Amino acid sequence: MSEPPPEEAPDQMTAQRWRAAVAAMPPLLKTKEAALVLRMTEKTVQRLASEGHINGASRLGKEWRFSKHDLLNQLGIRDPAEEEYSGQDDAGEQ
Repeated sequence: MSEPPPEEAPDQMTAQRWRAAVAAMPPLLKTKEAALVLRMTEKTVQRLASEGHINGASRLGKEWRFSKHDLLNQLGIRDPAEEEYSGQDDAGEQ
């Protein structure tokens, strides 16, 4: 997975770097990766998941796992990895 440098917080990432990081992520995410996608702290992601506010969240023992597809759908965002493979972006479609 491509992660930002340690000094760069998720909420300070540029949109381009965020899209690249999300595109490189696997389909099933750990809490840290989900926090990057949602641009929230890990603690907030865990709280929202335990309250049932995050689609595609599952608890495996003490750890949470998140469906990248469901997270992005909940945000209304198409997976950047799919856009890279399609060869076109929304600007080129009519």
